[in-house]
Amino acid sequence: MAQSSLEELWSVPGNNRCVDCGVPEPDWASINLGVMVCLDCSGIHRQLGVHISQVRSVKLDTKCWQGELMQHMRSIGNLTFNRVWEGGVPTETVRPSEFPNHPAVREAFILSKYRDRKFFLNAESEGVVDMEARVPRGKDVSFESDVVKLSGATIFGKPKWDSRTLRLGGGQLEYLSKSTVKGTIPLDGCSFSLLDNDTYPGHSHLLAVHTPADGPNDGRRFVFSCESAQLAVKWLQLLRFAAREPSPVHSPPSAPPPPPPGAEDPGPSGTLSQLAVTLASEAGQRARSEALRASDCHSLDQPSELGVWTPCHCVLTPWCLYLFKSADDLDRPIALIPLQNAELEEHGRLIPDGTDAATAPAYRLAVWYPMGYLSIGSQDQSDHDAWLEAIKGAVDQAQQANELSQPAPALHFLHVPHRTTLSLNLPLPSWPSNSTSPTLLHFALRRIRSDAAANYPVKMGSNELPSSSSSSSSSAAA
Repeated sequence: MAQSSLEELWSVPGNNRCVDCGVPEPDWASINLGVMVCLDCSGIHRQLGVHISQVRSVKLDTKCWQGELMQHMRSIGNLTFNRVWEGGVPTETVRPSEFPNHPAVREAFILSKYRDRKFFLNAESEGVVDMEARVPRGKDVSFESDVVKLSGATIFGKPKWDSRTLRLGGGQLEYLSKSTVKGTIPLDGCSFSLLDNDTYPGHSHLLAVHTPADGPNDGRRFVFSCESAQLAVKWLQLLRFAAREPSPVHSPPSAPPPPPPGAEDPGPSGTLSQLAVTLASEAGQRARSEALRASDCHSLDQPSELGVWTPCHCVLTPWCLYLFKSADDLDRPIALIPLQNAELEEHGRLIPDGTDAATAPAYRLAVWYPMGYLSIGSQDQSDHDAWLEAIKGAVDQAQQANELSQPAPALHFLHVPHRTTLSLNLPLPSWPSNSTSPTLLHFALRRIRSDAAANYPVKMGSNELPSSSSSSSSSAAA
């Protein structure tokens, strides 16, 4: 059973390799994100917390790999997922596949990718937001810390190590002793790497700077021992940005392959990416005819400290939250979130300030799902509260309508804490019009699902995106 589930999951484009490090045949999964990960990366995913990634083993957790969960996993896939979550990854980024024996590299990459969303780029923003131009490079990169430097001298036949302060800035690297510069390394033509801890016994977290043979340091290799593995990785990443040295394994995420000739078109409810395409194509019609709330606001164009709060126009409909450049341009959204798959982040402190904290909106909220992220910022608390209330109501209504309906299964965003699964397979009949049981049942189960202290996820019903013409009546009926 486990092997057949694995083979089925691996058949999804990109799933035969870990979504983070690229090792073949991963047998773990993040079930809310809908991606396959290897054992080593799954450990870092657990550190992220279940509000970001919910990890399961395909081989060990055999009972859960069926029905809605398998449909959800097939609806995304590693290849499609990384077009969004690595859509803005800089070419210099240090990747786990470069240094597989250095856990700190894997940790730094995964934390940057998921917790900090440094590489995230909404699919609708592709070609609109230039993330490469946002990353500080060359002389704009500066940093310093205390290190221990390998000296050229020896003591009793053993290499001598000196305590130094390492300073990066102005396109060069300096090492100092008590504020006195002892040496300078111009970064032009240099390359950088991490050394294994057994390279020099007694010294760990080793960073190496390889200078060019025709440079002022005549091809010398400088070695520094950092205070921690995390600091060594940070130095490596900053030096690459400062020297504009691309990663040797960098390759931009590719588009999913087209279906084979004669293959059945999955339709708008077949995958999350197809769902987004459908919602984007209907954006103008839905925004003009179904708006529950619409106003000008500010939004982060990229959900990290590299993002910029830009003026835009936000439109909430019964089934989707849209972001447009302006109220006069409602035909091409720059971001969208299907509400039936939405997660609401209402704690403003968890939403980045962006590149300029002084101009960041005082009141913020964000809505996201595995293929998109949308933030709304305002300086007016009453406007913020109105948006928060409207989005909460629309999300509840959209998810309730889908959980209580009984069409053919489509998309479902699973909320599964990482410990115990309680499956409530409850058939939902056609309730009398004067019955309140479905609503009571819905809120009771959502309470279980949303309570952070509960370890029992809830799986209810199926999802269906109604057509533009029927969404209003479906919403009202719900």
